Amino acid sequence: QNFTGTAITAVAATPIVTNNFEISENTIGTLNGSSQPRFGIRLAHFERARISENRIYFNFTSSPSNHYAGVSLQECNYARLNLNEVINVSSIFPATSNELLKGIDVLSSTNLCIENSTLNNLGIGMYFFGTCIVTSLYNNSFANYDTAIYLDQADIGAFQGDDSPEIVLSNNWSRTGTTTPY
Repeated sequence: QNFTGTAITAVAATPIVTNNFEISENTIGTLNGSSQPRFGIRLAHFERARISENRIYFNFTSSPSNHYAGVSLQECNYARLNLNEVINVSSIFPATSNELLKGIDVLSSTNLCIENSTLNNLGIGMYFFGTCIVTSLYNNSFANYDTAIYLDQADIGAFQGDDSPEIVLSNNWSRTGTTTPY
């Protein structure tokens, strides 16, 4: 896959275990749509990386002609994503964007925590391919999407949630103002 147009890239040839590697507090793209990345943040082969408090903006009024993603992880075991926003700022939701416009794109990454993130007006909110074990999928917000969470030949691991009040998912899904049926 071509990653031309990626704002932040960190790629290792073989897996690297990190304890203090963090990508945080970045604004990528603009709210008025005058600038947008193809990929906001791309990370490959880093264990224990943290991606937090980033804002990534796209501006599509129709389905893009190429692949776009806010955050792309490839073989990033134990990664933690927290308080990130990936938003298509256009007031017109690009229905049927499907796999071309993704919020979080994950390939074969285990023991992930994806929490407190906002994914709006995207084809796919979270896309998982291969073995992707998610240990925490908590308090994420999805609005106006073709698919909120897409498992493509993927397994995200054990049951996400519990009936007890101590362990809650608190994920929110809303699809208002779209013409695409559920």
